[in-house]
Amino acid sequence: MTPPIVKDRNPGISKAVILAINAHDGAYRGDGVPYVVHPIRVALHAASIGLSQQAIIASLLHDVVEDTDTPISEIYSTFGDDVGDMVAALTKPAKGTPNRTNVYEHQLLEGPPESRMIKLLDIQDNLSDIDEYFEPEKAASYRMSREALADKLRASLHSMESE
Repeated sequence: MTPPIVKDRNPGISKAVILAINAHDGAYRGDGVPYVVHPIRVALHAASIGLSQQAIIASLLHDVVEDTDTPISEIYSTFGDDVGDMVAALTKPAKGTPNRTNVYEHQLLEGPPESRMIKLLDIQDNLSDIDEYFEPEKAASYRMSREALADKLRASLHSMESE
């Protein structure tokens, strides 16, 4: 059953919440919290800073293709090209892809600007509790790599604003 607060106000967001909950069913973060809480927090931050409805939907779905068996084609067919393009930009290439990190950075930097904003919110949310479930050395390494990516994303967004 769809919660009444979600059901009638925005059908696209309602569908995305339901898809995210179903896709991440049974998945938990390192601290034991259901995984779906993370994309919901990212979407709430996206809404609080005034990102578009499509960006809020993409925020809810940003890990669905990468972490579940949901194909990107389902995102495009259910939510349209704008959301599909954002989710595609936010989805890391498959493990084993040569230069995976560089390919991912390139697709983020070349993808829709709102996908960069979502990634910044994703990084912020991940870093907010990273020390709770990573060993200190791993947390420090993760923090350093995420902050380096965040710097690139911010620089890219700033250069777009200056144009």
